[in-house]
Amino acid sequence: MTPISQEIVAKSQFEKSLLSKEGHSTCDIISLTDPYSPMSEQYRLLFSKVDRICQAEGKTIIAITSSIKGEGKTTTVSNLAVVAARDFKKRCLLIDADFKNPSVGKVFALPENLGLVDIMMKRCTLESAFVQGPSEHLTILPVGRVGGEQERTLNLDGLKEVISKVRGQYYNILWEESQGDFVQMSRQDIGMYDYVFIDTPPLVPVFDMNLISEVVDSILFVVRAGKAPKHIINKALRLLDKSKVIGSVFNGASIPWPTRSYQYGYYAYY
Repeated sequence: MTPISQEIVAKSQFEKSLLSKEGHSTCDIISLTDPYSPMSEQYRLLFSKVDRICQAEGKTIIAITSSIKGEGKTTTVSNLAVVAARDFKKRCLLIDADFKNPSVGKVFALPENLGLVDIMMKRCTLESAFVQGPSEHLTILPVGRVGGEQERTLNLDGLKEVISKVRGQYYNILWEESQGDFVQMSRQDIGMYDYVFIDTPPLVPVFDMNLISEVVDSILFVVRAGKAPKHIINKALRLLDKSKVIGSVFNGASIPWPTRSYQYGYYAYY
């Protein structure tokens, strides 16, 4: 079987997994179900802006968060990961790190699987928990089998270990011997992925995101129109490391489109 044929078969199998018994789509990712829609185009535009910033600053680990639950952070990160991998050919890993309300597996209609929690609890290896996404360039690491309250509490050291592995910094070092001493001439960082997207808990009232921010390179903040009060958004923003915030996504605002309205999102700098 040729590589192209293998990709077609893999895509077909993934698409079948997104269908319910009645044949209806169970997937909540517009960039998959309607890739040519205005909303999908907005996600491509969003990623192009994120890519430009992160490439310039060498940032590859991106956390997506919001002030409270229900503002669309999981939808945003899932669509971003899809368009980055499929349309921009970036090697992407999507991690669900929202232990209290895991949603990545649900929006991709994935079966129950090993995941981040299982890795952190030493129940499996990193590679065994990976799930192939809808694009050959997208890998998904679901939250896994969350047990008791202890497993719903973020283990920062465990997360750091996982991020260190997926960051994949391997150094190719060239040395030159000079008067008996070794002098480093050059160093090249080789990453397993171009981007690692992390779906994180909301900032209010959960404290986990404040810990996760320590191990990521950048943060994208999602706000849904009419969802969180202004004082809650301001409180959430005060909790973030401003040096890592690369921008915000405003979504859920209905604006006119030729014959109908659609939910529009846009990107803004801080």
